[in-house]
Amino acid sequence: MQLELERTYNAGYQFEAVISGGVCSVCESSLDRYQFEVVSSAAATYTIKAIAQTTTRQSDDTCLDADKTMTIDSKGNVSPINCW
Repeated sequence: MQLELERTYNAGYQFEAVISGGVCSVCESSLDRYQFEVVSSAAATYTIKAIAQTTTRQSDDTCLDADKTMTIDSKGNVSPINCW
């Protein structure tokens, strides 16, 4: 997702071309493992969030923190580090 956002950057990121309704349109993984969202802030141009879903037990992954979310931002910062 991050590579696709950067590849298509043209004076603005087109988040909806990559993530729509929580589903990643460019991912090769199973669609029901994570729900995705992109947020923008002053600290980072964007942050991609992947929220592990309980329906596939992806949320049982031991590297995840209590919020069951993995993130990567436009600067390459990742969280939680154990999942990456």
